[in-house]
Amino acid sequence: MRNWQTIRLLYLVAVRLAARQALLASAANVAGSSRGAIPSGWPNGIVTSCSDAFWAQQKLTLWKQVLDIVGVSKELCNPAARYLAFAPTNAALTAFMASMGFEQGISDLQQRPGLARELLAMHLVLALPPDAQQQLAKGRFAEVPTEAQGLFGRLKVKVTAGGVVVADGQGDAAHLLKVLKLQENKTVVILDRVLFSGRYYTSFARLCNHRPPASDMCSALFKAGVLHSLATNDFASTVFVPGNKAFASAGIQLSALTDTSSHGSSAARAALVDRIRYHVVPGLHPIPGGFKSGMAQATLLQGRQLKVVYQPAGNGTQEAFVLADAGRQKVPVVVTDIYVGQAIAHGITSVLQPPPQAGAASSKPLPGTAATPTPTPPAAAAARNSKPAGPAAAAAAPKAGVSSSSSSSAAAGLRSGRRLSAWSDIERVILPMNKAETDIRAKVHRMNKEQEEKW
Repeated sequence: MRNWQTIRLLYLVAVRLAARQALLASAANVAGSSRGAIPSGWPNGIVTSCSDAFWAQQKLTLWKQVLDIVGVSKELCNPAARYLAFAPTNAALTAFMASMGFEQGISDLQQRPGLARELLAMHLVLALPPDAQQQLAKGRFAEVPTEAQGLFGRLKVKVTAGGVVVADGQGDAAHLLKVLKLQENKTVVILDRVLFSGRYYTSFARLCNHRPPASDMCSALFKAGVLHSLATNDFASTVFVPGNKAFASAGIQLSALTDTSSHGSSAARAALVDRIRYHVVPGLHPIPGGFKSGMAQATLLQGRQLKVVYQPAGNGTQEAFVLADAGRQKVPVVVTDIYVGQAIAHGITSVLQPPPQAGAASSKPLPGTAATPTPTPPAAAAARNSKPAGPAAAAAAPKAGVSSSSSSSAAAGLRSGRRLSAWSDIERVILPMNKAETDIRAKVHRMNKEQEEKW
């Protein structure tokens, strides 16, 4: 009898040990999960240090350099800051920079601090309580408002048969590789590719597809021979992009650029080619830092210059205008600093008119350009998302009338396992921001606001 009791006791001890071992393995599953694996819980233990060794161990040294370019590394390591960050691996960022045509890698990105800010904004959700962070890392939400402003500022988190997938507004999808809990109130989700917002594109072809107001100018740049291909990413210039409405208002028929029939006028075609070239300023000129107010800038149209000026807009902000036609034309800049491969694009409301200059000839093509007009490109594909998503900053801030009790009830729903499916549910969970989080937002966000409805 005693032998039987001893055997039974040993059996129960063995079962409990096995159960405990399984529980520990489940807790550590996220930290060691591979691509496509659905995380089953928090990693075993908490990462308490934001040291360089941490970033190196997780193969996130390039992402750490992005944070350094933005100047927000210290703020993100503040113990009071609550956030969820999607961090691309070194391999993912290397592939991204190659797709943008950055031959010098991180050095090219350092020359574009605005792009680094946009990258961070698209991969960051501020003031998110830990309960929501955990649910989000498991793919419990359909849409997530990030710090990215304007078009495509939300991410879609999906649970698929292959694991948790994070998709952006341009149709790219990244796989969740690992989830790390940092300082108890932060979550770092490691991804296998970079996510795209509406602020950066690999080429003008992609800009055409996803931003319908820019499609006429994309076509014009190609037809006028400024770009040898819409897929090029080696065009390191600044382009002022009139919206499609601007071309219509000016009565410009872009078909004239390739009209070689007897009815076509070679002089009219040449004048239109020159007008398109006048919208291109060699070199990288973000707004406002890249243009000194009132200083003349050479354009791709030889001998013709334009100026950018700034005027106060109230509330400590300023508006930018392009002065063309020797100052006789003043055009508002309504969308600034759209990164397109190596180029920068600014949205304007009118087609620029170059000043008259007798005997002026077009300048030589820049790298990535063609000397003569090329055949008409295929029509740009319809945009996947034709309506601006609205500033994510508004989404990240608590709505008027939403009290702390409503945030608590939403968090309670998370703890009880309620599945939230809309980005508005996330918005109710996001807490009022503390100083640590407002310090981060101040460095990430741009001062001037988009006015895409005018583009």
